[in-house]
Amino acid sequence: MWVMKKKMKNEIKKSARHPDYFEVVVEGIKDKLGVIIEGQTVISEKFDRKFDEAAVRFDKFEQQTNNNFKTVFSFIDKTEDDFKTVFGYLSSIDEALAHR
Repeated sequence: MWVMKKKMKNEIKKSARHPDYFEVVVEGIKDKLGVIIEGQTVISEKFDRKFDEAAVRFDKFEQQTNNNFKTVFSFIDKTEDDFKTVFGYLSSIDEALAHR
């Protein structure tokens, strides 16, 4: 503990002897923060571009999926109509055979 106190006193004395020391430290921190902010800005812009690209791809996928569902539903409707036609035809044959 005594060593720590002595070390802290030496640092305080050093700072008192060198008034520019604090300014140099602050300037270094400011420069490092500037680099960090710049890096975060670049990363943020990159994420924004990727999110925009993903949104476009998702919209395209959604449109393709909707078109595919329309095709499938159209096929189902046509198939149901075809079954109704066949059912009607077979029902008329059954009725004709039943009356013989």
